[in-house]
Amino acid sequence: MNVKAANLWYNIRTMKTTLLAFAVAFTSAITLAKGQGNDKSKNWPIEDYVLDNVLVTQLDCGGWGKRVDKRKPFDEKKREKFLKNKGDADSATIDNNATTTEIRYLVRYHGAKNDSASLEAANRGIDWLLASQLANGGWPQFPARTKGYWTQITFNDNAMRNVLELMKDVADGEDDFAVFDSVRREKCRKALEKGIECVLKCQIKVDGKPTVWCQQHDRETLEPVNARAYELASFCSQESAGIVQFFMTLDNPSPEIKASVEGAVEWFRKTRLPDGKWARFYDFKDCEPLFCDRDGVPRKDLADVSKERQKGYSWYNKKGADVERLYKKWKYKK
Repeated sequence: MNVKAANLWYNIRTMKTTLLAFAVAFTSAITLAKGQGNDKSKNWPIEDYVLDNVLVTQLDCGGWGKRVDKRKPFDEKKREKFLKNKGDADSATIDNNATTTEIRYLVRYHGAKNDSASLEAANRGIDWLLASQLANGGWPQFPARTKGYWTQITFNDNAMRNVLELMKDVADGEDDFAVFDSVRREKCRKALEKGIECVLKCQIKVDGKPTVWCQQHDRETLEPVNARAYELASFCSQESAGIVQFFMTLDNPSPEIKASVEGAVEWFRKTRLPDGKWARFYDFKDCEPLFCDRDGVPRKDLADVSKERQKGYSWYNKKGADVERLYKKWKYKK
């Protein structure tokens, strides 16, 4: 299929899959899923050109960079650019759904085509994630970088959740994930256990009771830390909702996980705003909504933030409502 024909096919396909994608997203919000809670590869077609895009953009280290749409065919110029940059390990990340999405696609592709290239690339991706895990069980946003907020343990945009769900699916070895060898599956199981332990240790406690998490936690002390200038250390509703939802998919949860979920659900109930939404950030002192601009100065009112940041960031969400729906089913099952 040439580039022009493939682009036409892609546009038609996109129109047909929009409603299906919406239905899948809606269903996942109200049911207890077995992992794959944030799999962005579900609408990637099982086509050779998509596989080629995934293989071309995989870095030599095994991971992938972010913000590259692989659903459209690459022209030769774009393809050559990625081939020349394969040694850029600093770009490999788990941010913005990167790496975990590509691995999930490769697993689906292999399940459909039973080829060797997709499995080899998936194995390399898994191995990179395993090697990137910190000794305490956390994953930094950009594992190869040594400075900046990229080096910290990252819950922002479901980074840690995505990796933990993938580790679980590989360890469980169900459906297409049965393709992974027993040694790699066991490594993923151990990484999952270490990761969960890290998440539990990161959970912020107030008067000895577990609440929620910050967007990022220090890679050594596990304390909440700032990320970008307008992302101050705080209670973070959006990121915490994803973690709690993941915990509620685990079979036979430990007493520690149960206590973690109960504490987080109580926090969401207490911090719900009158309009049914949650602020993304709440300050540590009074647990009140917190806003910030690029100057790093905390504010109590979004109106005091520049128009650029007001519109360019997600300051409110309804993730707590999803947590509550899942919690009712989880509490009944546990």
